[in-house]
Amino acid sequence: MPQAPKRTLGVPREPANHRPMMFAAVALLAGMGVITVMVAQSPFSSVPVLILCLLMALPILTTAMTTNESRDLSPRHLRPGAAAALYVSAVMTVPFLYMAVTGDSIGSIQVTLITPMNAWISVLTVGMFIFGLFTMGGLTRFLGAEPGPKRVVSDSDQFLVLLGWAGRLLLLCAAGIKLLAARGSGTIFNSQYGANQLSFTSLTSLSTLGDFMIAGGAILLFSSNVRSKGNPAPLPDLLLLAVCLAPSLLLLGSRGEAIAPAIAYVWYRTLGRQRTSASIVAATLGGLLGLFVFIGRLRSGSNTPDTGFVETVVWNISSPVLINSYIIDAVPSFYEFFAGSTYVAALFGQLPGPLLRLLGYESTETGALVFREIIGLTNPDQGYGFSLPSEAFLNFGLAGVALAAFALGAAMQWAYNRAGRLGARSLLYPLLLGFLPYGFRSDALGQTKTVLYTMLILACALVLTRSIARALSWRSRARARAKTSR
Repeated sequence: MPQAPKRTLGVPREPANHRPMMFAAVALLAGMGVITVMVAQSPFSSVPVLILCLLMALPILTTAMTTNESRDLSPRHLRPGAAAALYVSAVMTVPFLYMAVTGDSIGSIQVTLITPMNAWISVLTVGMFIFGLFTMGGLTRFLGAEPGPKRVVSDSDQFLVLLGWAGRLLLLCAAGIKLLAARGSGTIFNSQYGANQLSFTSLTSLSTLGDFMIAGGAILLFSSNVRSKGNPAPLPDLLLLAVCLAPSLLLLGSRGEAIAPAIAYVWYRTLGRQRTSASIVAATLGGLLGLFVFIGRLRSGSNTPDTGFVETVVWNISSPVLINSYIIDAVPSFYEFFAGSTYVAALFGQLPGPLLRLLGYESTETGALVFREIIGLTNPDQGYGFSLPSEAFLNFGLAGVALAAFALGAAMQWAYNRAGRLGARSLLYPLLLGFLPYGFRSDALGQTKTVLYTMLILACALVLTRSIARALSWRSRARARAKTSR
C-alpha cells in the first residue's frame, strides 16, 4: 500500500514585522491616557486598575510582535504568553474598566461591591500568571530545550486513520448521551435551565462524561486530520462536529461544550500551517459571541434582563470579580480561611460520581458548595459557579492567589513546551487552552476532573488505536511474506 508523503508540523520562521507592535503600543498609550482620567473618577482605587491595564498590555504586545506581514494566525498567537495571558487579564480587568468608564453596574455586580482588595486580587492573579509563564519558559531555555511546538513527522497513515475514526466515534457517542440527557431532564424549552443543581444522579454523571468525550473526540479528530491531511477539519468533519454539538447548544442550552473544540480547531489549524487571517478569526469570534448571547437569552426566557450586547458579553466573563467581592466580604471577617479543605475535598471527589454515591461519600466542602453556604444560597435552581482566584483566597488569602495563579501559568507553559510531539502529552496544551475559559471560572474539583478524565479518554484512545494499527500492520506484513514465499 503506497504511503502518503509525510507532513511536518511546527512553527515556520517568519521575518519580524514591527508595524503591528508599534501600532499596538501607540493605541495602548492613548488608551491608558483616557483610562487614567476615567478611573480617577471611579469609586474604587485607580492604582490597581492602572496596573491591570499595564499587565494586559503585555500579551497584546506579545501578540503584535509575532504577527507577520500577512497578519495570518500562527501557533505563536496561541501560546500561553499571548492567548492565555490575554484571556486571564481580560477576565480580571475588563469588568473594572467597564465600570470605570461607564459608571454603571454589570448585571448583579454593583459598583459598590468593588473594593480595592478585589482589584488587588486581580492584579496578583494576572501578574503571577504571567510570572509563572516566564519562569517556566526561562527554566526550559536554561535546560537547553526550545519552548513551543516542535517540528515532528506524522505517524503511520493507518494509525492516523484509526485515530480519526476514534474521534468521530467519541463525538457521536457524546451526542447520543446529550440526547439521552435532554430526554431525561428536559430541554430549555420545557424546563428551567440550571434546575436541580444540587441533585446528582447517574444521568448527571453520564452527561458530564459526554462533555469530556466532546472535547476529547474533537482533539483526536483534529490531531489526526492535521497530521495526515494538513487540515484539522474538512467540511464533512466540521458538519459532524456541528451536529454533535447541537444537542448541547440548542436543547440543553449549555455553551461550554463548544468552547474547547473551537479553540482546539484554531490551534490545530495554525499548527498545520493553514492560513487564517485575523479578520476571519475576528468574524468567527464575533459570531460565536453572538451565538452564546442568543443561547443565554433563550435559556433565560422572560427572565432575561434588557441589557445591551456589550454589557451582556462583559457580564458573561465577570463572574470571578463578582465571586471575589462576596468572598472578600465574608473571609476572614465571618469565616476563617479554609486552609486547603476545599482542595482536599476536590482530591477525594476525583472518583466517578456513581462510585462515590455507592460508597456513601457526599462532600459539602468543595469550593462551589462552600461558596453557596457563605452567601446563603439555598435555591437549588440557581448558582454562581466559582473561580480559581476566589478559591485560592478562600483557603489561603493573598498568598494562595499568588501561588494558584503562578502554578496555572507554569503548567500551561510546560504543556506548551511539549505541544506538537507525538503521544498523549502533545494533546495536553490544546486541552488546557480549550478548557481555560471553563476551568478558570470553576472550583478545583471541576478544574482537575475535567482535565484528568479527558486526558484518560485521550490516552486510552491512543493506546487502543496504536495497538490495533500495529496488529493490522503485523497482519499485512505476514500476508506479504506469505505471498513472497510461494
